[in-house]
Amino acid sequence: MAGTRKDTTAISEKGSFARSVPDEHNEATVPDEAVHIPGYDARLQFDPQDAQRALRKVDLLILPPIVLCFCFLQFDRSNIGNALTDSLRQDLHVGNAQVNLAQTLFTVGFVLTELPFNMISKRIGPERFLPVTMLLWGVVTWTQVFLRNAAGLYACRFLIGALEGGYIPGFALYISKFYTNQELAFRYSIFWAANGFAGALGGPLSIGLLSLGGRGGLAGWQWLFLVEGVLTCFLGVVAYLYLPHNAANPKSFFGKSWSVFTPREASILVTRVLRNDPTKALRHGRPVLPSHILETVSDWRLYGHLVAALLSMVMISPMNTYAPSIIKSLGFTSLQANGLNSVGSICALVWSVTLAYSSDRLQERGLHIAAGYLWGAVGLLWLALAPTSVAKWVLYGIKGGVVWTQMGMGSAQAISAAWLTSKMEDYKRPVALAAYVMSIQLANFPGNQLFRSQDAPRYKHGLLVAAACAIAATAVILVWKLLYRLFDEDSFDSDSSQSSPVQQRSGFRDKHHRANRACPDSRISKLERTVAALIDRLDAQSNEPGTATTVIRARSDQGAPVERNPAPVILIREAATDAGLSPPGQFGSLPGNASDVISAGLVTASTSHSLLKLFRIHYGRWVRFSKDTSLDRLLSKVRRSPLLLCSVLLIAVRHTTQELADELAPRLFHEAKSLAAKALLVVPQTVEHFQALLILSLWSTTVGQQPLSIDGWLLTGYALQQGFASACFPGQSKLRQGGNAEQSDVDAQCLWNHLCVAHLQYCVGTRRQTMLRQEHVDRCSLLVETGSLQNYEARMVAEVKLYWVMYTKCCPQSGEVDVRDCKVALRNWKTEWAGLFDEPRSHLLQMGFHFAHLLAYYHSARSPQSLTDASLILEMVDLAGTIMNLAMDTTDDRTRHLTDHIYHIITFSALTLCRLVQMYESQLRIANVDVDGLDRLVMRLVTWLRSIGLSCHVARLLSDVVSSQFQKLRPNGVPDEATADATMYSTIPVLDASPLPSNAGFYPDLIGSELFDMDEGITSWPQWS
Repeated sequence: MAGTRKDTTAISEKGSFARSVPDEHNEATVPDEAVHIPGYDARLQFDPQDAQRALRKVDLLILPPIVLCFCFLQFDRSNIGNALTDSLRQDLHVGNAQVNLAQTLFTVGFVLTELPFNMISKRIGPERFLPVTMLLWGVVTWTQVFLRNAAGLYACRFLIGALEGGYIPGFALYISKFYTNQELAFRYSIFWAANGFAGALGGPLSIGLLSLGGRGGLAGWQWLFLVEGVLTCFLGVVAYLYLPHNAANPKSFFGKSWSVFTPREASILVTRVLRNDPTKALRHGRPVLPSHILETVSDWRLYGHLVAALLSMVMISPMNTYAPSIIKSLGFTSLQANGLNSVGSICALVWSVTLAYSSDRLQERGLHIAAGYLWGAVGLLWLALAPTSVAKWVLYGIKGGVVWTQMGMGSAQAISAAWLTSKMEDYKRPVALAAYVMSIQLANFPGNQLFRSQDAPRYKHGLLVAAACAIAATAVILVWKLLYRLFDEDSFDSDSSQSSPVQQRSGFRDKHHRANRACPDSRISKLERTVAALIDRLDAQSNEPGTATTVIRARSDQGAPVERNPAPVILIREAATDAGLSPPGQFGSLPGNASDVISAGLVTASTSHSLLKLFRIHYGRWVRFSKDTSLDRLLSKVRRSPLLLCSVLLIAVRHTTQELADELAPRLFHEAKSLAAKALLVVPQTVEHFQALLILSLWSTTVGQQPLSIDGWLLTGYALQQGFASACFPGQSKLRQGGNAEQSDVDAQCLWNHLCVAHLQYCVGTRRQTMLRQEHVDRCSLLVETGSLQNYEARMVAEVKLYWVMYTKCCPQSGEVDVRDCKVALRNWKTEWAGLFDEPRSHLLQMGFHFAHLLAYYHSARSPQSLTDASLILEMVDLAGTIMNLAMDTTDDRTRHLTDHIYHIITFSALTLCRLVQMYESQLRIANVDVDGLDRLVMRLVTWLRSIGLSCHVARLLSDVVSSQFQKLRPNGVPDEATADATMYSTIPVLDASPLPSNAGFYPDLIGSELFDMDEGITSWPQWS
């Protein structure tokens, strides 16, 4: 498979799919509509050097005129700020209130025409329509020479705004015709850098034009409007004549045309763009329909970008208008203020382009956008809070102030626009980009009211509000980054724009495209090539000479950091990869307007009734389902939340038949993830929401279980974050009423404790940061004060405390493990909860207690400075065996239906034991350890795991993982049939010798991509001493 591929592929650091050369597979993804697009050639072959030469022409001959036009748009909408430093106020008899109203009317006009103009641009082409509007707003700009009062100012500013509407998203769409999605952020940054160019050129230009005041009977501000307006008209005419329809279709006048590209260059540019994103072929030359608007505004991906843009840009309108005045108030002259105003624009230009270049180079969007927002916030805070005694140059920009604020203003616009564009299908892009620019303009409404006359000259109040908005925008974009990571499930790299939307979501199978015939297998082809690349790397890895120390090659050639000490779940996942696990498939959403899976007909009411009964028997106590409530009433209550219903049925189906599980589980899983994605955007949430997230977290393994594969760490983290602000969970006063506490409050506190347990378990299992703090852990103990504490509830409190000790002591986020400190902390914990060890089902606490010691010893033994002696190795062997025996020796049937984390503990113990026996077999035998007995123990555990549930149960999956690793590490370790029960091993699978089956994957949606850097280059265990 690898040998026949003609494409050059690479796996980036985040696991995204990247191309350097177009290939036959890429051609297969382009639909029939592309045949009729000028310049497209399905048979075209070209080298990267050819593509780069063509791109350089676009960069030098197409992009600069567009940027220059954008500069004059910026001149014409911001030159009022320069005019205010002249005699505009006195000549028109206006104050700040009138100027703010005029700017607000500008925004109203801009927003009103944004979407209609963009739809017209999409229909007839931005290269035709937008230069005409530019000519018209240039006319209005120079007619401001004749202003005599505030009414005229209002009318002119409104008309300029209305005629400029649609320019930015229209030309952003036009630029996307020439570049692939991976190249857009940097080019968009140059496009939006027109703000910086305009600021840099506007200062010196305004100085020269304002100095003409008095000549020809015109004031300085009149010369400013006249010259800039005339130049805008001239540039609009040039743009109309010069800009081509696309690379292969230049404009024609009087039967003659001229193109800046050769025919081959034009064909390369068109073909490579369509191969990168074939959806552009489907919408070529077609209008935006009302249905497209509705579909775009119903796409949840849109709104994080809109909200963040609105909040971040609150600062830009008042700063554009009053920055020269603020600089002047610091002690500079009018001419100096206008000149210095351009310095910040130059710095903003450099910063925004650098930020976008880094974003494209690293293929990361969210953190770069956040950096841009915060930069501006720092400048605003310094300018607002700096003492009045500070020198004017310091306030201006040496350590912050005006320059820093101007650098942050809009520096992330291009990156966010490119990110949004990459998430939208082509037919949604005009509306999405228009909405994005509208949100930026809407920021002018509050922004224009921030700087009041009574706050002059420093406008402290307005600066603080703008800073708060920028910080809030940062929070929004970081939340969106996490949501993309969690729920943009069909994207190869949900945090970047590496993949086009056709690769990310549904290709041309989207029902709205009506183009199933065009490329029915496009996503499958992409997946196959990605899998092939993974297999190549795994094949290369498996062909290396085997040694006692297994070294996993980094997934990136960039030199990923070596992880000496992989977390438990990472260790299990590595073993799962060897066993050949693959991620679940994708399925469609509920049909029509169905409210839940029952009304949709996916599950019948009677089946749901039976599944709910099974769930309440095995798991109901976790989510506080009352035994006394009738099933009919409970089902009615559960159906209030489609997510809870879906989650309950999803877990319960594991206890039915294989046929029913195969039919329902994958579809239920997809619906659960889809519903969870929508629910996470709603605050506040109901108790049923938290019950559903708890279910999905506790029984959705992060190792690759079919059909479940939700990252429990992220899910519980979101649940806790929502819980902090929710009224569902009682306050301390209610729970401290002793026996007077309401049962609903007790149930809610139990649910909170379970969420904390689940979250801490995943933090320990994957060694990631927790959202909890000590006060949150202490809050879990409030349940003890209710007076209604039973064995089960007490164990939950004890488990929260135990896993907090593990998190803080046994597997710290940084630094070495202090084994002595761990043992003291665990001894204190056991002293506090000693009474529970004599209660029923105490073996679960015992397993956790032993697991904590094993984890501490494991991390200590794997540290580079380890001086581990034989006693620690022997104790680790004993602990691993004890945990496995505790799991298997129980007679309580409910133990077989544990949370996935318990099975992770058991599996981690088995894998650790296998590795210890493999590394130290001879030393263990000398120490009179029954090595053969340990081998039998592992095989007995495999049989026990395989006896639990259906094949989709996590225990069955992990039995294959343990069996695979046992065969790999202990090929001669299976006991003789004469001394062992032959039936015990009859069900153990014998895996194929190949390292990975052809349909296996690396489950990119199971664990956050950052964890792929954690399990690389495992170092050797310490020497026996």
